[in-house]
Amino acid sequence: MDPFRVELSMMAKVLFVLSIIATFGTATIVLWWLVWYRYPRVLDREGVTTRGGARYRWADVEEVLTIRRRSSRGLRISFAGGGRILVVPNMIASPEAVLAYIDGSGIRSSSWR
Repeated sequence: MDPFRVELSMMAKVLFVLSIIATFGTATIVLWWLVWYRYPRVLDREGVTTRGGARYRWADVEEVLTIRRRSSRGLRISFAGGGRILVVPNMIASPEAVLAYIDGSGIRSSSWR
């Protein structure tokens, strides 16, 4: 599988702008931290690279949890050594492609959908 670059959705970008306006920048720090350290930037055959540059291998996956919040659901993938990434479909520009790529890596069951 070729490397797949994960882009943030327009909704995520609008959320950043609104949080700057509504909270005078304080909530933006929390959102930035979540996106920078927990959201994937590149998925490839060996693993995932976060937006902060941390690299995790698919072979080191310890747990894959389905997260359900109101009308959306996503994945929290935990790796050996304490690393975690979040895959939240409404924050990613092409969620179906990202989830299909993760399915192709063989780390989670197809029963998630």
